Amino acid sequence: MMLRTDGGIVDIELLRPTSIVEKLGLEPGVYMPFEVEELKSESWATVVSIESCPPIHDGDGSVITG
Repeated sequence: MMLRTDGGIVDIELLRPTSIVEKLGLEPGVYMPFEVEELKSESWATVVSIESCPPIHDGDGSVITG
């Protein structure tokens, strides 16, 4: 969850390797700097949860990671 400068809330879900989560020391409750150019948002985000990746199905297309 990230607060925008106009007071809005941005819910963010990302698919990241366990190694990055561990390297950054991420866990629920941790604050981290976060920027989303498309939303013109740059702020601190709060890690709300860390969960296992859902199954990735075979087929056309690419996995979207964020």
